[in-house]
Amino acid sequence: TDPGYLNHYAAADTGADTSVTLATDGAGTWVAAWVTYENLGGTIGTDPDLVFARSFDNGVTWTAPAVLASTAYTDGDAVDAVPHVATDGAGVWICVWEAERILGTGIDRDIFYAVSTDGGATWTPVRFLNSRAQVDGFAIDGNPRIARDRQGTWLCVWQSQDDLGGQITSDYDILFALSSDYGASWSSQELVNSNGWTDSGFDQQPAVASVGAGRWLVAWHSYDTLNGTIGSDLDVLYSLTPDDGQTWTSAAPLNATAWNDERGDWGVHVEGQENGLLLAVWTSDENLGGTIGTDDDLLYAFSGDGGQLWTYPGVLNRDAYWDNAFNRWIGLAHDRQNRWVVPWSGRDLGGWIYGTDWDVLDCGFGIAYLGDLDSDQDVDLEDFTIFQLCFGGSANPPAPACPADVDADFDDDGDVDLRDFLSFQRNYTGSR
Repeated sequence: TDPGYLNHYAAADTGADTSVTLATDGAGTWVAAWVTYENLGGTIGTDPDLVFARSFDNGVTWTAPAVLASTAYTDGDAVDAVPHVATDGAGVWICVWEAERILGTGIDRDIFYAVSTDGGATWTPVRFLNSRAQVDGFAIDGNPRIARDRQGTWLCVWQSQDDLGGQITSDYDILFALSSDYGASWSSQELVNSNGWTDSGFDQQPAVASVGAGRWLVAWHSYDTLNGTIGSDLDVLYSLTPDDGQTWTSAAPLNATAWNDERGDWGVHVEGQENGLLLAVWTSDENLGGTIGTDDDLLYAFSGDGGQLWTYPGVLNRDAYWDNAFNRWIGLAHDRQNRWVVPWSGRDLGGWIYGTDWDVLDCGFGIAYLGDLDSDQDVDLEDFTIFQLCFGGSANPPAPACPADVDADFDDDGDVDLRDFLSFQRNYTGSR
């Protein structure tokens, strides 16, 4: 459809609206929350406050925007920012965000939340989520993300400068808290990234996904070298917990290029399913061995085993092989039919396709294992036999013996050559 206004006052307001977050219960109801500088007819101030709207027809129409954060009426010039909303699909919605100078938490930023148990119609009074909000001094907490599993547990992660009372370093690390009572209470904040006790490289912008009962994956970007095992450029790291955060695996690179690249990988988003399938998407200026440029492109990797192993990064924006563009500010969502969509903001510096301004782009797809040419959920010797039938060499079309329903041109350059074989090798899983 053509773009339409989600905020009904868009044609007449003067206050900016930004940082929108969106979630659905899968049954037609959607909740959007965002930060506004608009005063809603004088009912709130012109400081950044949190508002929301709902749709009951899959986004065709939206209710009038209303106040989500109850502090908006009295918080003066306090700042609310970076909201993220999630639902259990059964009427409960939780929105988390960062804010400063509310509820006696000081001038640093802390993590706050509100809960709706009636499909987003009304929201509880604002409360702080990070347990040290009133005692952490000037430590900044921000970029919260929240997810839930099918057992009713909610996990919130965020970046923080809090040293947890001197237990860890005061650079940015990744913290978490859990709720098993729909947000009524939260556990004490604890550390996710195991290197947080001694590291000095900033760990920021976490993402979180559930991969089964008690099992979670958290990913983020970091300058940390993991004791010299990877470079000091930005890389995407991750950690897993099998027991609702009682233990976490050591931080490890998600992007397989981390051991030998010199460019940055950042802004990761991750979504998962209870069967262990995970997709991660991020921005990178790594050129993948000279196959793409060093402008900002979108890379992805997926895991079929709950995050223990990840595929070699693939290129999501197919113009990456020849464009000169910025591709940033990613979103990611999927449905139960294994269909995935990735929207993002892009700016084509050459103006060849969609002008030199920032535009919203998207890519939709279904996930399959790259190299799984016989569609049996693995990449093994049977797939290699099929790949051999398709191999035609560089600058040649696929070999005549290649089955008509097989696409072994993994880099979409019109041939099946050694570069495609390298992609096949990187994704080989063996029979399972």
